[in-house]
Amino acid sequence: MLEREVLLVLGAAGGVGVSAVQIGKVCGAVVIAVARGPEKLQYLQSIGADHVIDSSKDNIIESAKFFLKARGLKGVDVLYDPVGGKLTQDSLKLLKWGAHILVIGFASGDVPIIRANVALVKAHLAFAALRDRKAVGKVMIVMDASVKSRL
Repeated sequence: MLEREVLLVLGAAGGVGVSAVQIGKVCGAVVIAVARGPEKLQYLQSIGADHVIDSSKDNIIESAKFFLKARGLKGVDVLYDPVGGKLTQDSLKLLKWGAHILVIGFASGDVPIIRANVALVKAHLAFAALRDRKAVGKVMIVMDASVKSRL
């Protein structure tokens, strides 16, 4: 993540989602957090999410587009997805050209299907570069000195 990039975190109130929100904020990203219920949304705001969306009652696409337009932003740079299913499909509409998709789980029970035209033209899939099968499921976070100082 680079400063001012837009990070969309699905399932943001779960353990990995909260971590993604926090890492995004430390990196200087604009964070849009999606979760269910007012208590979870309030918590996400308290840890720095710039915009929160209640997936149980809000139209995620409309809410995110309104926020992005109000901030003068063109779209989402990174989609962090532990949910899968329809939510993933809908969220792809928000991606900028060259965006990154990190599919890290399938909490909805549905493995997301990402059409080839999206993956080849619009976004980079995080697992596409894995060559060594031993690396699957392992993450290394590298931060420069300016980011480390904010931890």
